This record gives sequence, C-alpha cells and structure tokens, in this order.
Amino acid sequence: MKAKHIITGVLFITIGLISCKKDHVDANPRVSNQVIMHTIGQDNLYGGSSEGFIEENHVINDSIAWNNLKTQMDAANDVTYKFNEQVIDFSQWTVIVSFDKVEMTGGHSINYSSIVENQANIVATIEQVHPEGPATTVITQPYIVVKIDKTNKPILFN
Repeated sequence: MKAKHIITGVLFITIGLISCKKDHVDANPRVSNQVIMHTIGQDNLYGGSSEGFIEENHVINDSIAWNNLKTQMDAANDVTYKFNEQVIDFSQWTVIVSFDKVEMTGGHSINYSSIVENQANIVATIEQVHPEGPATTVITQPYIVVKIDKTNKPILFN
C-alpha cells in the first residue's frame, strides 16, 4: 500500500513539473543594448558647403582627428565654441558625428533616434527632421556630435 502511495505521489509531481511553464533560455543570445549617448553639439553649418562636408558620418577615437574635425567645421563660421566639451578623453569615450546634406532652407536638423550595441557592432540610426511649411531662405547643413562609452566595435549608420 505504501508503494502505491509513493508511486502516485511521484506521478503527480512529475506531471506537475512537466506542465509548468518553462522560460526559453537561448545558449547564444543576440543581445541588443541601447547605448547611452551624450550630446556634445547639434546645430547647422552655415558656410554653404565651404566646410567641405557632404552627407557623411565619422567615428573619432583620437584627439588629432577630433581637432581636425573641429577645425574643418569652423572653416566658414566658428560653430564649435558652442560644444558642451572641447577636450575629450579618448581612453574613455568614442565620438560619433553625422552631417546631413546641404539644404537650401532653414529648419532642418538631424538626431540619433537610437544607438544600439549588438554582439558584433553598434548601429546608430539617424533621424532627419524637415520643416513643415515655409522656411527661411538660408543654406544650412545639419550636424550632430555625440560621445558614447569607448568601443572598438564597428559603428554602422542607418
């Protein structure tokens, strides 16, 4: 009789364990994490493309490239004086910069709608903002400059 109760108990426990909801655990997850960005500067260049930028993106990992970028951005007008930071510690930070195309009117801007780190890379998604309705007649070129935690992963731009 005891054996019958033990077998019945084991049977109920086994059925109970089998029917429990199990969380799926992937042995090789493809983790994506939102990267925290710190805006250094975001505005427009007003040199009518004399600064020499086309619609382009840059990843900066050293002071020489950083200072060269700021010099080029200031070629027509001093714009980098408005940056939140002038000196970057590249042992701790990576700077990413995007320039939009030259526009014939004002009211345009660009943002990073997200910067996401995956196992193999980091993807920065660029969002373009355009004016609705009439805009000022001025040649502009939107840009954004941010820093993220130091990385050696390739940075891709969407």
